[in-house]
Amino acid sequence: DFDDAPHLLAFTRDWLLTLPPALNALLGAERVSPREYGTKLAVQMASGRYPRHVDNACADGGGPRDKRWITCIYYLQEPGWDAGGALRIYVDNDDDARGDAQGEGVDVAPTGDRLVCFFADRVVHEVLPAAADRWALTLWF
Repeated sequence: DFDDAPHLLAFTRDWLLTLPPALNALLGAERVSPREYGTKLAVQMASGRYPRHVDNACADGGGPRDKRWITCIYYLQEPGWDAGGALRIYVDNDDDARGDAQGEGVDVAPTGDRLVCFFADRVVHEVLPAAADRWALTLWF
């Protein structure tokens, strides 16, 4: 809804100010900067999906430079939303940045007000189909 846009922009700004210090403290490194980031507001239409992939497949130097190191996804559904669209993370991907890992998947439900963070250059994942439109705000650092 267009009327919600200013609130979403303010929320994104707050995220950019608070997430980098929290991630740096968790990781024990000063690698995440609020000055270098990317954003995407994704509306996955009902029955849509994202195939298995990594967000930064260029980490091995085989493609154009891509600085994305951490992916953070915040789900914008109402709490308790249950219409599918899970994020499937492959836990045994053997650091396979091509996105064709054969490991076991762990599903994370896109419950509203949930934040999921993972390494953009290592974690193979996909988004499963949903029965209703699914909203997610993604930030890459």
